[in-house]
Amino acid sequence: MVMGVQRSGTTALFQSLSRDLNLISFNESQNSEIFNNFLLSPEPKIRPTLISVADPVLLKPISETKKRTVTDLFKEFKDYDLQIVWIYRDPANVFYFMTQMGCQRPNRVTAKFFAHDWNRRNRFLLEGLSEYPFGIMVVRYEDLEVLYRYQRHILEEHTDSAHQTDELIKEA
Repeated sequence: MVMGVQRSGTTALFQSLSRDLNLISFNESQNSEIFNNFLLSPEPKIRPTLISVADPVLLKPISETKKRTVTDLFKEFKDYDLQIVWIYRDPANVFYFMTQMGCQRPNRVTAKFFAHDWNRRNRFLLEGLSEYPFGIMVVRYEDLEVLYRYQRHILEEHTDSAHQTDELIKEA
């Protein structure tokens, strides 16, 4: 599972991982065989889908920690080899990006609510790490950004145009 707080880079990480042809990927959606109103459906309901595929399944339940803890997920999916990749991004950058995208209006009340929610959801991560240290990997957004810039720099040295570089990155 790819998890984190909204605007922390979960979509970029999910899209990158889902390019692996050995994975079956389910992005968070309003309603599907896995999600209901952007939340994971109960495990008994999605079990037939999960066990019907031979390959590992990649999920992105980004809204899940609005309703329950990481530990709750491990308990519910105890019969699976659950691994969570949690992307962490500096909260000031997340809030700034949310205001730029129009997701939040920058004012003191909004900032206070954001900080409370961000802290609560990341506390769920820390609690989960204490109970399931080998089931959770934390990745910093800034590290992914550096890797992307490095990859782009290398490709630009070996291509004739920025357009070619963009196409190669999309294919990677």
